[in-house]
Amino acid sequence: MWRWTDTATGSAWIGRTGSPSISPGLMAWSGYFRYDREIWGPTPAQQRRDTRTDLGNTPENDGDGFRYRGCTGMQLTGKDNYRQFRNWCRAAGLSCPDFVKDPDAVNTDPWEAWCLIAPGTPGI
Repeated sequence: MWRWTDTATGSAWIGRTGSPSISPGLMAWSGYFRYDREIWGPTPAQQRRDTRTDLGNTPENDGDGFRYRGCTGMQLTGKDNYRQFRNWCRAAGLSCPDFVKDPDAVNTDPWEAWCLIAPGTPGI
């Protein structure tokens, strides 16, 4: 896990996957940035993600794993990371949708691009 804190605003961005540099895993997950949404099988690992509370998902099998699957070129994954990205956008003065209530909105312009360039996201 890594953490970035904006010293001007005090806002923090916490990443649970990847690293602060573009990783081979990130490139594979996004198909070298060809895909902006995780390809869903579901595989056994994807099924387990549904109840991963460490990602902010609920402990029930209620679809959170699929709902908060990897999106954007950075493959933002897990309810908590969608929440953290929303909070970062708002702290930066951007009027963004509530990505927790509408996770598909993260893949729309300009939010997909902001996710790629937001300080502290994997790859930046």
